[in-house]
Formats: sequence, C-alpha cells, structure tokens
Amino acid sequence: AQRHELCEDMAQMLTEQAAQLQWKLGVHESDVLERMHRAISGGAAGLSEAEAVWVIKRLAELLDWPWPSWLNVPPA
Repeated sequence: AQRHELCEDMAQMLTEQAAQLQWKLGVHESDVLERMHRAISGGAAGLSEAEAVWVIKRLAELLDWPWPSWLNVPPA
C-alpha cells in the first residue's frame, strides 16, 4: 500500500511539470512521457522499473494523454 501511494504521489506531482514541459518545448505528449520515464527510471527516484512504468501510465491518465506506444500495453 505504501509503494502504491508513493507511485500515485509521484504521478500527481509530475502532472504540472509534464504539462509545462509539453507547452514549453512544443513536443508531442509521448515525448514528454518518455523524458519523464527516463528521469524516474534507473533507481534515482527510488522506483523499480515496473513502478516507473506504472507512474508514467498514471501520469498519462491524469493528463488525459494517450499512452505512448513504447509502453506496449493498451489502456484499460
């Protein structure tokens, strides 16, 4: 339950940053999500790879953005 809360909090925290990044750089949503994934992957954020993917999926949901194809999992 604690890990789920951590991941949910991370996704919530990244929503504003992702939206601003997309507006500032003028790039596609999937590019922003990929950048965010790189930023939170690799253990620097304290997340496993599965948790990092979950955060990105949740972030896309929160922003009402389509899931990027590189996730290889269709939205539910």
